[in-house]
Amino acid sequence: MRTNRVSLCMIVKDEAENLPRCLEAARPYVDEICIVDTGSTDRTVEIAEEWGATVQRIAWPNSFAKARNVSLGMATGDWILVLDADEVMRPGQEEFFASIVDDPRNVGCFLEIVNHDEKGRELAVLVMRLFRNDPRFRFRLAIHEQVVEPVVDEADRSGRRVLNEGPVLDHYGYMADAMEAKNKDERNRRHFEQALEEDPDCAYLWFKYGDFLRRFDEPQPVIRALGRAVELVDAMSDVKVETQPYAAEAFALLALEHIREENLDEANRLLTRARARLRPTPMLLWVSGHLALRRNAWDEAIEHFEACRAYDGRTVHIPPQPGITNSRCHFGIARALLGQGKGKEGVRMIMEGAERWPDCEDLVLAATRIDILQGRHSLAIRRITRALERDPDCANFWQVGAELLLTVGKREDAQRWIATARTHANRLCAAAVTATEGECHLSFGRPEEALDCWRADLRHPLSRAGLRMLFRLGGEPLPPELAADDPEVDVAEEALTARLKMHPPAAPLLEALEPLQTV
Repeated sequence: MRTNRVSLCMIVKDEAENLPRCLEAARPYVDEICIVDTGSTDRTVEIAEEWGATVQRIAWPNSFAKARNVSLGMATGDWILVLDADEVMRPGQEEFFASIVDDPRNVGCFLEIVNHDEKGRELAVLVMRLFRNDPRFRFRLAIHEQVVEPVVDEADRSGRRVLNEGPVLDHYGYMADAMEAKNKDERNRRHFEQALEEDPDCAYLWFKYGDFLRRFDEPQPVIRALGRAVELVDAMSDVKVETQPYAAEAFALLALEHIREENLDEANRLLTRARARLRPTPMLLWVSGHLALRRNAWDEAIEHFEACRAYDGRTVHIPPQPGITNSRCHFGIARALLGQGKGKEGVRMIMEGAERWPDCEDLVLAATRIDILQGRHSLAIRRITRALERDPDCANFWQVGAELLLTVGKREDAQRWIATARTHANRLCAAAVTATEGECHLSFGRPEEALDCWRADLRHPLSRAGLRMLFRLGGEPLPPELAADDPEVDVAEEALTARLKMHPPAAPLLEALEPLQTV
């Protein structure tokens, strides 16, 4: 039986649907419920009062930290448990919970929060939500509010402990319907801007802002925000930086943006510095492996991916993106094996991975392309159709489907599919979509349109292969960017040639491409 009293502290607004489930699950763990309501128009307040909560209504203070601190000020218990209405304590942990709050050696405890998304995936993260009721322990930051530092500082000062492994709760706020209903993006952007005005030298806040901005497909604001976070981390002492679990993440995400912008040298500098000084994280290791693939450093890539997938199943302070520690490492290792010339082993890994992780976009795309190359067109059609049933907004699936349709000679269908891909494309897949769009034009006998597409974006091997072909057919010398040896372009050109031989383009291009018929 627990000796110390625990106060549940919450901030809510229009949570009538979620609040009963949250309070029901929390009841065995708490002795007092303190709720701050910031303007509910549904039955949230009535429900809270029915559960015996002390409720204080306030106008929204434009800061999550300020609102949370009002609820902390209401608490009379020895310990505080902080929950959101869409979070649910798991049952059966009462004895474990009591052993934490009744131990005088403990100052605080990270809870394991299991985030659930709309695809049924789970991602666990450690967050400080259980700590002693001490007026020095208050949240800071208007968004992504934190209370870690004062709790850890007190533990260090007094020689007591902060536990890294605590009770588990489930978080359902990342379900798609919940995110859409709350229309969080614009609100959160305003909160970030306000928080950064108030605290412009907070590295964690710049990191979270940069991570948030990544969803808008605008690289330069992301690079500026994460760049500022990295500058502030660089200025920290070695002792200080050891207590900042997000530090390596800031470097990793900034390096990833530079890779996407083709700034590989800058990405390499960032990752090398981070691995030398900072505690590694799954994302730092995965981005390091991704960069090694781009640089054809196959052994190094495998080393990083193996180190990354050693984190699979482990709960960390900064959660990795879905698939980073399993399916996407598996794909990275397979790509490295292909680069080493171990084709059978790499292909086997891809095909096995696509069956094991059917939600992994990279593996499904690679397996579909292998099906196409090996002539298993019916299997490829089934694979890409199933993928689109799961994710109909994925531009890459529509683009590879268009490749498949071109392979079987259905150019009209391919044109419709690539048009659909274009409507869903972002900067990460735009090069592939543009490349296939060019081939669609070529298949209809429109070489000038194909040329325009391929010249517009040379990032994809198919675009460079198509340009090579058109330059050669025109009897023109290859420009330097197309003349260099490139195995990926060679493979793409071979596949393009094969498709054109099998399904010749419509006139008037047919005559120009007659040499292909005898290749």
